[in-house]
Amino acid sequence: MTKIAIIATGILLATVVLWSLFYVWRRRQYESLIGRRVFAFSGLADNDQFFAMLRGLGITIVGTRSFPDHYRYTPADVQAITQAAAEAGAERIATTEKDAVKIGDDAMIAVGVELVIDRPDLERILAPVLNQKK
Repeated sequence: MTKIAIIATGILLATVVLWSLFYVWRRRQYESLIGRRVFAFSGLADNDQFFAMLRGLGITIVGTRSFPDHYRYTPADVQAITQAAAEAGAERIATTEKDAVKIGDDAMIAVGVELVIDRPDLERILAPVLNQKK
């Protein structure tokens, strides 16, 4: 093997290991919510999709709060979320990783959200671009 091939293989293996560890960490994050009463909030284009995803993972949602996409949370928002969660009898508060980073409250569980596009949908989306005459 050439030095470049050895380095490339090492980088690939390191990437796989790091991704595996990240996947396990993300899975543990949402698994810690199963069997708990959870209040969920998010600032996405489609917040209901996030809440449905949590329910689909087996998480009991006792209340939700929706914010606009790319929302900038204020301390008053965080206080209102915490209060609404307490009033709903929630044991945990869950949000997206994107929103958790903006807030920085370790008591809130960050749940990863991934955009997955099936191959037929991807082909349909890309067809107009790929079929253009050069």
